[in-house]
Amino acid sequence: MKNILNEIEKLHKKCLCIDQSNTNQYRLLLDNGTSKTAYYFSCPIYEEQSGKLVDLQFTRCKDAFVLNGSNAKVLVQSDGITLENASGRLSFSLPDSTYCLREHALFAKTHTIRPTLNGIALTFKSDLGFMPLLHLKTDRPFFDVRANKKTVSLMADRFLPFATVGLIGVKRGEEWLPSSILLQQESGQSFITGFDPRCKEKCEITVEIGLYENKLIQDTTVESRNAYENNVYGASAFLGYTDLCGEQWLYSKFDTQKLSDLFGVHLIKAQLYIPKLCKGAGRLSAFRVATRFCSFGSNWENKVDASTRISDIQSTERFVILDVTKLLDDCFHGALENQGGFILKSAERRCGYSVLSTADSYSAPQILKVEFD
Repeated sequence: MKNILNEIEKLHKKCLCIDQSNTNQYRLLLDNGTSKTAYYFSCPIYEEQSGKLVDLQFTRCKDAFVLNGSNAKVLVQSDGITLENASGRLSFSLPDSTYCLREHALFAKTHTIRPTLNGIALTFKSDLGFMPLLHLKTDRPFFDVRANKKTVSLMADRFLPFATVGLIGVKRGEEWLPSSILLQQESGQSFITGFDPRCKEKCEITVEIGLYENKLIQDTTVESRNAYENNVYGASAFLGYTDLCGEQWLYSKFDTQKLSDLFGVHLIKAQLYIPKLCKGAGRLSAFRVATRFCSFGSNWENKVDASTRISDIQSTERFVILDVTKLLDDCFHGALENQGGFILKSAERRCGYSVLSTADSYSAPQILKVEFD
């Protein structure tokens, strides 16, 4: 995503009449005259200090490039990169870091940096299995490090990260492949992460680095190859079958407290737009969950069962679209004991896979479109 308003214009397909009464940090509210349309993003879209929409572009300031995210300030210089907010500071350096600003991105010889809603997306060029390394440093020790093969989270508290490093995947031509993170902790304030390309050809490895914000949608992937692994802060999903992950499903649920401005209104239609990272995708199915699930503790071994099918799924060039009108309506009227959870998975076993953004992605957030009166 390069611009919040442009993204909404593409989905809304008509002139935007913005309702200035909105106070929800996750949404942009439009007045249609006889009804209203709310576009909720899975992470905050306004700057915490100014209240303005996050401007997804770097600005030059002397010898540095600056980005203001929802609560993080990002500073990119030739000798290092810093992400900072009121909770702390994360810094690291990269080789060959002479940057050229072009088309919203910073280009260097070995890598590209793109702005996200609260951090950066970093793409490395990899040749012949080269493994990029990041030496991360923080200004204070953190409670814990929560890590798996896809994400490293520096925890400020038991369930609250300060920062996350999430591996999106490896791009080989037009194909996206899953990959893995390797972590070495040197001290409570120093970490080395490596990104295994799992590819001996020319490819690109993309990683999201961001300071954490609470999400509108709580989700996690679970997978058969790593049956006890939870991926609550992961930013991408490879739904279907891959050699690295086995069969992978995505469990999701709405945080209805962040949708409290919809309580008491008449829902006309609600659709969840999930970004696709590549055009081709296997067929997907969506189901309600039979019982509640915990996004922090769920894995393949203890996953809850699927219940009734939610709806037919639309697939466009850029999105997988779910009709969640009935699901949300049941949430708001107390008809659900499972908190409105749902499962997204491949419609056919071992028949390809779909690469999607999860709700934890700052570069390609999920978008909930709600029309109401």
